[in-house]
Amino acid sequence: LQLRQLPLKMTRGNQRDTDRARAAARTAAAGTGGNKDGLTVAQRKERDAQQLAAKIAKKTADASAGPKEYPVYGMEGNDAA
Repeated sequence: LQLRQLPLKMTRGNQRDTDRARAAARTAAAGTGGNKDGLTVAQRKERDAQQLAAKIAKKTADASAGPKEYPVYGMEGNDAA
């Protein structure tokens, strides 16, 4: 009994190469991502600092105004409260 070795040949052809080329084209068309607002790092830090300061100021103003008054449902006709 003799086994004959069959020659190994690629069954994929150039599929791998064409897929890599397509992936590279998709990546190039999508851009690098990330910085979509067009700001530099310093500008973004300044903007974020301003937004955070405004948020903190609003929370401080809300806290100094006192507790919120929430309506008590089911007590519309009752003036005892």
